[in-house]
Amino acid sequence: MNKKWRKYLLIIASVVILSLVGLLIILLHYQNGFGYGTWINGVYCTGKSVNTVNDEIVSEYPIPTVVIKTIDGKEYEIEGTKFGFYYDCISELKKIMELQDESVNVFSGAEYEIIGERFYDEEQLLSEIHHMKLFTDSADLAPGVTLSWDGEKYMVSDTTHDVLNKMKAVDCILDSVREGNYFIDLYEKSCYEDVAYTDDMKQVFILYDLISKFLEIKVEHIVGVEHEIAPKSELLNWLEKDANGIPVCVDGKLQIDKEGILSYVSNLASEYDTYNVVREYDTITGMKAVIPGGNYGNQINVEAETEIIYQSLLDGETEIIREPAYSQKAYYQGHDDIGPDFIEVDITNQKLYLVKDNVILIETDIVTGSVDSGWDTPELVCTVYSMSRNRVLRGPGYESPVSYWVPVYGDIGLHDASWRSKFGGEIYKKNGSHGCINIPSEVMDDIYYSIEIGYPVIIYSLVDNIQE
Repeated sequence: MNKKWRKYLLIIASVVILSLVGLLIILLHYQNGFGYGTWINGVYCTGKSVNTVNDEIVSEYPIPTVVIKTIDGKEYEIEGTKFGFYYDCISELKKIMELQDESVNVFSGAEYEIIGERFYDEEQLLSEIHHMKLFTDSADLAPGVTLSWDGEKYMVSDTTHDVLNKMKAVDCILDSVREGNYFIDLYEKSCYEDVAYTDDMKQVFILYDLISKFLEIKVEHIVGVEHEIAPKSELLNWLEKDANGIPVCVDGKLQIDKEGILSYVSNLASEYDTYNVVREYDTITGMKAVIPGGNYGNQINVEAETEIIYQSLLDGETEIIREPAYSQKAYYQGHDDIGPDFIEVDITNQKLYLVKDNVILIETDIVTGSVDSGWDTPELVCTVYSMSRNRVLRGPGYESPVSYWVPVYGDIGLHDASWRSKFGGEIYKKNGSHGCINIPSEVMDDIYYSIEIGYPVIIYSLVDNIQE
C-alpha cells in the first residue's frame, strides 16, 4: 500500500477515533441530565439534573394564601407557609428522564409541560384554622335571645339567625384546600344556619311583648286646664327590675314598683301644689305683691293617688285618665289656681275688688285691721270657707251685729259695718277693725250674693313692692 493511501487511512481512523471520543464525552455529560434541547415549563433543561430542574420550576410557583370569606363580607387569610405548603415536580421530571434514557439518544430533547404536586401539613393547617380570629371571636357569640336597655328603650337582640356551623366550616376549608381551591365563601358553602329557639329564648320575646304593651298604657292627670301624660320613660320606672335592669316577670305578669309611682306622683305634686306657698302676685292695679302662704291652694294627696294608680295597673287598666286625689282643693286647679274669679283686698290702698271672669264687678273702699292696735289684717291667700246672715261678732271688749258674715281665715272675714260712716283712706291705721275687712253695707249685700264657698281671697300690702 503506497504512502498516499496510508495517509488517507490514518486521517479516516483519526476522525473516527475523535468522533467516538466526542460521542463518549457527550454521553458521559448527559448521562445524569436531560437531553440536548430539552425544555420543561419554559425552563431550559439540557444537561441539568432532575433536582436542579425541579428547584427552578417550583421557584416560579407562588405559595398560595387561603382566603376565607364570611357572611358579612369580612375576609380572613392563612398564608401557605404557615402550614408547610410547597410544590414538587420530581415525579414528573423523572418520567421525562426515563423516556429520554430509553431512547438512548442524547439529542432526544423536546418541550414539555408538567404540573407540580402540592404538599402541605394538614394537621398544621387545622391548627391554623382553629386559631383564626374568625373562630376565636365567634366563640364568645353563642346564639341566643337577650333583652337589653340602650338608655332610651328596651331592645331584643336575636343572634339565632345565620349562625356559623364551625364544624361544617372547618370541613369546607379542608376540602377546598385539598381540591386546590384557596378562596372559600362560607355563606355560599352553606356554613350558616338558624338555631331553634329554646324555651328560655321564647320567654325573652314574651317579656319584651309585655313591656311593649305596658308602655302603651295611658296615664293622664287632668289638673285644671292642664293635662299631664306620663311619658314612656316614666312608665318604665314603675316596673320592678332585676340586678341587670331588666323588668321582672312572675307568672306572666310584670311586677309593679309602687315606689316608682310614688316618685312620679310626688313630682306631680311639686309641680302643681299651691297650698300655703309664697306667691308673687300681679295685682289689679298693675303692682307686684309677694304674698306669704295662707289656707288657699291645691294639695295633691300623694299616697292616695299613688295607691289608685297602683291598683289600676294591677287590675290591668290600659287607660287611666283622672283628676288627682286632693287632700285640699282650691276653687281652681293647675298652675293658675286663683283663676278668673276672686276677691282682691289691697291693704295699702284700702280697696276691695270683686272680679268675675277677669272683669271687676265691684270696687269699694274698705277698712282693715287697726295698725296702731296691733290688729293688722294678715297678708295671705285664703278662701271663703263659710257664709252666713245676721250674726253677732264677739271678741274681747266688743259685740258687733252684722247682716253678712263671710269668714276667710280663722276669725278673719268680710262683713258689713253699719257703725261706720266712712271707709278707705288711712282710717285703718288708728281706727281700724280687729283684723276683719269692714265693707259698706250696701256693697256687702252685692258681694254676698255674687260669691260662694271656695271663692279665693287675696289679701296683700304694697309696702316694699315695686311696680312693674
